[in-house]
Amino acid sequence: SATSREANGGVVKLLGEQVGLTGEAVVDVSGSSGGGEALIGGDFQGKNPDIQNATDSYVGAQASISADAGDSGDGGKVIVWADQTTRYFGHISATGGARSCDGGDVEVSGKQNLLFDGTVDASAANGARGTLLLDPENLEITAGSTVGDGTVDTDNPFDDAQDPGGADSYVTEDTLEALGAALDLVLSANDDILFDAAIVSLDFAADTGSVTFTAGGSIDVDSVAITTQGGDLTFNAGTGG
Repeated sequence: SATSREANGGVVKLLGEQVGLTGEAVVDVSGSSGGGEALIGGDFQGKNPDIQNATDSYVGAQASISADAGDSGDGGKVIVWADQTTRYFGHISATGGARSCDGGDVEVSGKQNLLFDGTVDASAANGARGTLLLDPENLEITAGSTVGDGTVDTDNPFDDAQDPGGADSYVTEDTLEALGAALDLVLSANDDILFDAAIVSLDFAADTGSVTFTAGGSIDVDSVAITTQGGDLTFNAGTGG
């Protein structure tokens, strides 16, 4: 905990070769005049030379990370990063102040692999939405409601053998649809983004902000119908079309 009742929240860095939040672990850097900074396994896109990057990071289903603003101020900064694999099942909150200001900036990424089946709130009652970035090597949006139940063996939550079959990096359609509520969503892949052909439609929640898909390679939407209920929808593809 690095909270403040009178100022901005503080800074918490959880750094190591492998970093995991298991059980009901809580990281809280909230502050009355602005959220603080929580760095779990690294900094933004793993590019800060002064911050050690984890090889693997894990956030369990009952774990939470908060960087909320209280009465005023912007939501804080929350990063969950790993150079190889991040498994994320928990909850992040980086909301803006109740009276004014904007939501915070959140990134949940594994440079190589990302299993994302959790929730994020970067809303602002009287300001601009915050942003959530997912940024693995490749990303598949899969049909259905879950890529895992978040109850992997906490004695070794970094064991690749516990991952469900399929793509190395994925988020389900149900999880993705819920994520869009009151935040701007950026899904980025160094190589390709693929939509599961079994998905009929992707219908984002009400109050969704902008939704951006950016791939260094190709983006394959197949026949999926996408509805943002008013939010901007952007596709940026590199090579491959």
